[in-house]
Amino acid sequence: MAYLNQLVRFCHDPLGAAVSIRSSRPVGVAFFTALGATVLYGFVLGGLPRDLMQLAQLGSRDVGAISILFHHIRGGMRALVPIVFLVGVYVPVTLLILGALIPRDRPRDLLRREFGASVATSLSAWAAVFLVWSVLALLLADPYRPRSVAIWTMSPIVGFVVPYVIGFAPIPGAGFWRAALAAFLATPSLALLPVAAWASYLAMSPFVLIILFFIFRGVWRDWSSTRDARLRYEQNLKAATLNEADSEAHLNLGIVLEERGEIDEAAERYRTAIRINPDEADAHYRLGRIARRAGRYAEAIDCFNRVVGIDENHAQHEIWREVGATYLEAGQLEDAVGAFERYVSTRSTDAEGLFLLGIALSRLRRYDEAREQMLTVVEIVNSAPAFKFRQEQRWLHEAEAYLKQNESQMRRGTEAT
Repeated sequence: MAYLNQLVRFCHDPLGAAVSIRSSRPVGVAFFTALGATVLYGFVLGGLPRDLMQLAQLGSRDVGAISILFHHIRGGMRALVPIVFLVGVYVPVTLLILGALIPRDRPRDLLRREFGASVATSLSAWAAVFLVWSVLALLLADPYRPRSVAIWTMSPIVGFVVPYVIGFAPIPGAGFWRAALAAFLATPSLALLPVAAWASYLAMSPFVLIILFFIFRGVWRDWSSTRDARLRYEQNLKAATLNEADSEAHLNLGIVLEERGEIDEAAERYRTAIRINPDEADAHYRLGRIARRAGRYAEAIDCFNRVVGIDENHAQHEIWREVGATYLEAGQLEDAVGAFERYVSTRSTDAEGLFLLGIALSRLRRYDEAREQMLTVVEIVNSAPAFKFRQEQRWLHEAEAYLKQNESQMRRGTEAT
């Protein structure tokens, strides 16, 4: 019943439904619901309801009636093809691309971390869309006109794109535009649809189904135990928050909620932690980052100032990078430079801090100093170990693009002179 409510929620609150499903990860239920919705839509679009009504009116029970029903059942078996493609190709490709777009994340890590939740969300979105379109097709579609069938075949697939993208948006660092771009860039994977069809027909073999059962039984058990452990941890945190003096429990629960994309609920937990313990630096810090992402720069600076008043070296001095980034986005460039310089004085190999300092200097027209910072970014990232290079290569590309653009502008200025 709870899962049915989540499907209904996709119709009026798709983001909330996506966050909820990503948290519970009902992969098995979502798979069979999506398969059932696809079969149902295929039956409706194939004219099964009308054929059944005509057979009932005629009272026919001969071989012809059985042949008609068998034809519809064979058509319904093709419903496995898009589900296999979605789970085995489109979702993994989307996650790999999204991992490349999110700063400080790796495609492989994102795929491993978010695959189960993304599959559950995508299949649930598919099921919700096709269940709604089954009702519409039953009322409006003409299964005996090829043009009508073609239009109604494509319509729910096009309608599925929006909730599909929304399903990836709660991933930390993704947001709507990165999720939409990743989904768009993953569309060439449609070339692998014949492979999905072959795999679907192969999976219908009883022998293959038995093998797959034993393979995935262990995977399912491991995934279930991980999910249960995560849920128990969250329940223990919620139980701990009943203690009105335990600010750390509210802080940790807020972190869990923020990672799940429930930003408003997380912020409320951080505020509760601060009410209990006004010196909870990390709660102020996280509230400041939430305010900064929302564009509430004055509020963010106020939160960060409170952090500095409690511990000016909080989060290994990263508080100063957050302060600088907030000032930079707010257009207070001198303040931004001061914060970034304080940060890089202690974290001299942090590519992001050096790059942002260079941007602030450039906007102040201190171009030589900005260029020096960008060259430092390039040198640091190129000489970094492999794991750190993967994490910071975004700043390498950004710095190289800045240097290339700056050289082009200087060259045009020289030619004009």
